Amino acid sequence: MAIMPANSFNPIPFYFINRRTRNSHWMLNDKIGYYSFCVFLEGGAEYELNGVHYELCAGDMLLCPPGTQRKAKTSGFKESDVDFFAEGIDGLTEPKIVRRKRFEQINLYMDRINHLYLSGLENNMAAIRGYLLIIISEFISCLNGGLNKYVEKMREYLIENYPHGVTMLDLSRITGITPAYCGTLFKREMGCTVTEYINKLRIDTAIRYMSDDYAATLEEIADSVGFCDEYQFSKIFKRTIGESPGEYRRKL
Repeated sequence: MAIMPANSFNPIPFYFINRRTRNSHWMLNDKIGYYSFCVFLEGGAEYELNGVHYELCAGDMLLCPPGTQRKAKTSGFKESDVDFFAEGIDGLTEPKIVRRKRFEQINLYMDRINHLYLSGLENNMAAIRGYLLIIISEFISCLNGGLNKYVEKMREYLIENYPHGVTMLDLSRITGITPAYCGTLFKREMGCTVTEYINKLRIDTAIRYMSDDYAATLEEIADSVGFCDEYQFSKIFKRTIGESPGEYRRKL
């Protein structure tokens, strides 16, 4: 049976951690009352989930629903972990693992959640929820055999063309379905609108430019990622990250 987020799926994150261990030891032995999502970045770990043994390594992703009894032993590893409350995800009653997928984009979103969490969970809750919705939607799509072929085509097109401005007519042209259905299908599969996804791609790229000592003004960065002007860039950046581009850059 396919797993789908509930129609009212609205995650409420409350804890985030980037965890690294160097020695072998048991680090978890509990029964959780919330959802827990992990991305394994380096090394490996042995898990017992509801009495079943699993070996997890870099590239694996794990989603545990409430009620999961978990025990974990590390062998030197690094992971990102976000815990959240939510209405039930239809069909998810046991822990689920996606193995050795390309997780660069999900890892990037986890990095954004980490930054927002450290900047203040309460003030950045809306932005964190937005990233978490995309992460869980992509994870569930992997469980269900991958994204819908039209959504995958739209997603690839957006990643390649977001700096140049993309319209629903563009997406309709490459998929062969109506603009309205493109929007409906994308939101259903990805958990966000096309515009929200484009803005997240633009903000992520802008942050990389600032983090990599990119010698450009904020106006030049805004233009390079596709915003019409610095004002629009600053407005969407602050709504997404919780602070202005200038404030963010000064902290680097």
